[in-house]
Amino acid sequence: MGDVVIHFEVQKKLGLTKSEYCIMDVIEQVVGDRKDLISNLREVRIARIADYIGLSASRTTKIIEDLVSKGLLTRGIEVHSQRLCASKKWYDAVQPYGEKESGEQKKN
Repeated sequence: MGDVVIHFEVQKKLGLTKSEYCIMDVIEQVVGDRKDLISNLREVRIARIADYIGLSASRTTKIIEDLVSKGLLTRGIEVHSQRLCASKKWYDAVQPYGEKESGEQKKN
């Protein structure tokens, strides 16, 4: 996983805390190519995310549930699925601010 970059305009627009934004960014990095969101679902270990951003697993789990409720994360279709993917709502919000696309920094 790479560095987390917070775009404050996106954070404010979506009403996210810094921790919520960091989790979204990490999940986006792990999942990868946004062009095919459904087939790219991968299991993202909560403990890995928590360790990477310095939160407890229980706090990270709570934040993820909040992000699912806000429509920013989607889960796999299986019952109790741990597969997470950033939603179209997230990608629509970050795209204008030059988020990475296909591993390269977008230039304006």
